[in-house]
Amino acid sequence: MSKLNHYIVETREFTESGDDYVEYDQAFDNKMDAIAYAKENRSTLYQILEYKNGRDYNPKSINI
Repeated sequence: MSKLNHYIVETREFTESGDDYVEYDQAFDNKMDAIAYAKENRSTLYQILEYKNGRDYNPKSINI
């Protein structure tokens, strides 16, 4: 039985000085949920990654 794809939406918020940032990763089992979350957080969106068949390496970047 093959495992399903999963998605990580990475957002970054810059510090007050602008010299550094804090990275947040949100995991999703569903592509549409990941894209909806990314659109809601577009101002801090860094990337959306798709991992195939349950892998935790070699993700594909998704553009919206």
